[in-house]
Amino acid sequence: MLNWSEVEPGCVADPAVAEALASEISDKAYEAKVSRLLQAAYEREVSTDAAAKDSYRTAYSVLKRGDYYLMVMIEQALGGKLRRWWQFSIS
Repeated sequence: MLNWSEVEPGCVADPAVAEALASEISDKAYEAKVSRLLQAAYEREVSTDAAAKDSYRTAYSVLKRGDYYLMVMIEQALGGKLRRWWQFSIS
């Protein structure tokens, strides 16, 4: 489910997987859980590896080129930490 994309070639929906996940956990709870895991992993890696932040930013910029379900959770957990200061918009 994490690499699901509606527009990426080769991404084929598997309704059985979606139904199985939905029967175990709500979308909101699933996204919150994955977001917490992402945030914990990021904090742990950045605190022990000086290059980790750049690795996360690079991965973030590559994933942003597509339309992946995982980006919903990355944005919730790390969006503000991964965008460069000039990428923030004033509205």
